[in-house]
Amino acid sequence: MIKLITPIYTNNKFDSFFKMLEILEKEHGVTQSKPAIRKLPEIGRSKSHLMTDWSPRCMAIVRIEYQGEGYFLLEVDTSDGRASIATKVISARALQPLGLLRDFIPEIERRLLSNQFSWPKKYFDQLVGGSNHKSISHQQSKNEGRLNAEEVERWAIRVSAFLSEFFI
Repeated sequence: MIKLITPIYTNNKFDSFFKMLEILEKEHGVTQSKPAIRKLPEIGRSKSHLMTDWSPRCMAIVRIEYQGEGYFLLEVDTSDGRASIATKVISARALQPLGLLRDFIPEIERRLLSNQFSWPKKYFDQLVGGSNHKSISHQQSKNEGRLNAEEVERWAIRVSAFLSEFFI
């Protein structure tokens, strides 16, 4: 008799991002800072800053080091399925002469929500240059955005390869 193993899924897309970071750290030589989690601000009368269950929509900001280079990863919680937005990667080296990322976050958040969950590409181009920020799409899932361990592992491999190819 063959025993089927049921895959274990993460709770949601946001949880999957943090699991992916753990794998990057354990298996791909990435070091990470403690993530900063921010509640997205209310912009006008839009409700984009809220999840569909009315809880605050959050953005994670994580600084990572990979092969001697620093990067910031920005991840917006879209676990409610209201929108889909890739993980934003910004070169820390390109940002450093301009100041601290935290100085630019309010404007990034404002533009993100004003653009209907689209990263403000022109703003990032002006801020750090077009070759110093990229977006990494999320791993595809057959289970409504919840990823199993194998899918999270594939996402980590893609992020690692992406960092190697595009920034180094």
